Amino acid sequence: MIVSEVSENAEIGETREIVRYLPTRGAFPVPDQFDLYALALAADDYNAVFPGTLNSPVRDADSFFQVLTEKGRQRAGKKPFFNLRHDAQLFNERLNLREFGKELGILKQKLKAARPEDLLVVLLVGHGEIAPGSDRYYFLPSSVRNRAMVADEGFSWERLAPLTELPCRKLFVIDTCHAGQALPSLIDELKKRDCLVMCSSAADQKAAETNYSQDPNLPDWHMIYLNQFIRGLKDGTADLSEDGEISLWECAQAVERFEDLPSTGFHEPWDLFQVLDIPLAHK
Repeated sequence: MIVSEVSENAEIGETREIVRYLPTRGAFPVPDQFDLYALALAADDYNAVFPGTLNSPVRDADSFFQVLTEKGRQRAGKKPFFNLRHDAQLFNERLNLREFGKELGILKQKLKAARPEDLLVVLLVGHGEIAPGSDRYYFLPSSVRNRAMVADEGFSWERLAPLTELPCRKLFVIDTCHAGQALPSLIDELKKRDCLVMCSSAADQKAAETNYSQDPNLPDWHMIYLNQFIRGLKDGTADLSEDGEISLWECAQAVERFEDLPSTGFHEPWDLFQVLDIPLAHK
């Protein structure tokens, strides 16, 4: 089913039509249990001048997988939805192309016996930039101190592409500015590889973090987009069907409905329902 709707972004004064592909629920079989592989890439020790200070990406990335693992575990009379087979974190000083290459080699070895129903979740949280003089998106490690370093040390889609070739389903959750920049030209290829990408921002938009605390002496900074994922899993508000289980599809819908996001949700391709309907958590 194709749904077209008008989206207004008051922050940047934008009104545009967005086309989304919404499948009929239950169109694909749901695995009884799958193996989960997790890779978190995050940085928040950035240079204050460029690309700018962030407070929460590492904490939020760590919290996301902690909550997901805890909520997916066995409950009384219920078995876990998944077995966590691999959990890797490349944070701050470990977030660089050399360490990423090592981790990619480990994942290739571990996923040799993966089944099509297994899932790799890749989380990217921090700063995203468009390289000067190009239209190419880069996820920035904290070693990038000026715009001239973006293309040499940043993570482009070409550098992340080997992850999309691993023999299982793939989910990328990207909470950075300009995260949707490369997606329109990649959609068909990502679908062929059973890969879903969920972004906090489109090509011309900014992602954001905010302080949720009412006490100026006790700040509580979080990335707005990723925090909606975490809250939906943690407090059960993402259980839109009220059946006691939370699927990735429901998480996506819950985040999309959150009105305080500073940018339009940019999720592609919606019709890759084999990924979206995976059960993730018990309420």
